Amino acid sequence: MKTNTQAGLTLLEVLASIVIVGLIVTTFFGFFSQSMLFSSKNEENLQAINIARKILVVVQEAKVSDLDRLDNDTKSEIGIKNDDPSLPYYIEDKKNNKYYVKVEPILDKATYSLTPISVQVSTTPFEDENAKITETFGYVKGVAHE
Repeated sequence: MKTNTQAGLTLLEVLASIVIVGLIVTTFFGFFSQSMLFSSKNEENLQAINIARKILVVVQEAKVSDLDRLDNDTKSEIGIKNDDPSLPYYIEDKKNNKYYVKVEPILDKATYSLTPISVQVSTTPFEDENAKITETFGYVKGVAHE
């Protein structure tokens, strides 16, 4: 009477383990690609928020209610450009992504000494209302209302 004393895995067990490991690895790759996409989108939003805050501070310090009234030195100092007058101003980041900027006074809420303003930032030239990534609000002191 012979007994089988060989220890080992059958071909079926090896194939099953390869399939299970393949499913687990595929799931992890899907997770990492989604997290990279999310991280990229989050970086774009954060960049837009920082640009909006930077523009708000510059406009408040210059005491103007829109970007057209900024002097050219200030515009070049903070990197505001406008190659095409039919498009809004834009700022390029280090990766050459364009962020379009729009500053508008909110005249229906203006008082004698304070003018509320809206600073909007988008990656497209504001063709539609849903184009903006972020918007921030502030007040400009001592702006004449027209």
